[in-house]
Amino acid sequence: MARGNVFSRPCAVCQAANAKYKCTTCLAPTCSLGCLRSHRDRPCAAPAPADQPDAAAAPSRPLGAFLPPKKPIPGLTKSKNHGDDDDNEANEESEEDEDEQQARIPMDKLMRLANTDAVLEALQSSRLRDVITRIDQANDDDPNKAAAREAMLLEALQADLEFAKLVDACLGVVRAP
Repeated sequence: MARGNVFSRPCAVCQAANAKYKCTTCLAPTCSLGCLRSHRDRPCAAPAPADQPDAAAAPSRPLGAFLPPKKPIPGLTKSKNHGDDDDNEANEESEEDEDEQQARIPMDKLMRLANTDAVLEALQSSRLRDVITRIDQANDDDPNKAAAREAMLLEALQADLEFAKLVDACLGVVRAP
């Protein structure tokens, strides 16, 4: 998939330096967070889809809209409360908040992930998007939803080479310094 490098274009707001950021809706390049905020104050629209064989099945929302809501993920936070005291409940909540923050991917890495060619190209596949949706919706009515999702994720990793390559590309971006 050939795409222009957003960093080689001038800022859409001030026309000055090379862009470092881009609008998640219309992909307009901006040179600073100030220019990005200024751009976001004005309404913008998503760019028209390029001629692609699978363009009809491509997501119509910006990639950032597919990010899950910010809520704790069961199994990723550790309970450090070993007593039954009420005083420990407040400490447990603050420690779980710290653990939750450590388990989250920083926004700069999420933005890098959202702009990675390998990820964008893989997400053009409606079949791969269906695999991801099935994993995300695994046993929505099950109280142990995290275990069901994990089982489906592992199954997809073993059975689907294309999905495994997507996961490797995502992990490469997330684990990069």
